[in-house]
Amino acid sequence: IGDGHNCQLASSQLAPDDLGIRFTKISFKGDTPPEATLTLTAANYPMNNSTFQWLRHSVAISVTFKEMCNECDMSFGELIATIGGSPTHPSSNVHSDYWKELEHVVDIQGLRRGGADPKNIMPLPDLWKSRTIAEIAESVHDEYPGIQHVALIQAFDKTNGLTVDNDVIPFTVEVEFIRQIVMVADLLTWAIARVGPLNFGLKWAVGRVRPEEMVFKITQGEVPEGYVPAVLVDKINALRLDSPESFTHYPEGCPNHPSW
Repeated sequence: IGDGHNCQLASSQLAPDDLGIRFTKISFKGDTPPEATLTLTAANYPMNNSTFQWLRHSVAISVTFKEMCNECDMSFGELIATIGGSPTHPSSNVHSDYWKELEHVVDIQGLRRGGADPKNIMPLPDLWKSRTIAEIAESVHDEYPGIQHVALIQAFDKTNGLTVDNDVIPFTVEVEFIRQIVMVADLLTWAIARVGPLNFGLKWAVGRVRPEEMVFKITQGEVPEGYVPAVLVDKINALRLDSPESFTHYPEGCPNHPSW
């Protein structure tokens, strides 16, 4: 772990079983800059300024370098510690937690492909209980930030489920609008804007590989035999993937930013 300010695994401090595989879904609209490295590894995370300078011109989403992020005013180390530590990464240890987590994702993708009832996969909010698994996937497909939260607030408001503690936010009139629904809408927008830069800062600091990238590497035999549990390899091969994107519900695959 690095210093308290960043608290990220540096490439020279990798766990002995870390394969060094990281997010590398990188492309450019035009010519690829000569200094660009299209196969990123643990050595590129956390990124330095030289990597940031070419990566920010790619189609990767909201590439964030802490020293260039005015909104990133909190310690990454403290944030990572608060949420339970850094994520797992692909490992040469066949018993690693990473492979267990990836197997769960593969299992869910198999259920999605089979049109499974989402109620049998995960708890569903009331607003989604009538939706199919494909409809739920589309609900979080490049959606407007906060749109699901807005729908929930609207549902609360229509059923009188949205109340304000007047000991904290005193009403000055009998029927309040500004200090109720407007205030909640403002709080929601503020929270998204406040959390967003730090969220992406951590993504780009750690660089966790996307499941679609990892499963396709396994499909293509790019991970040494014996590192990945045989059961997981069999499940991945049964999907018959022809591209990383085909692992997902979306034609374009996952968003162009690191997982986690």
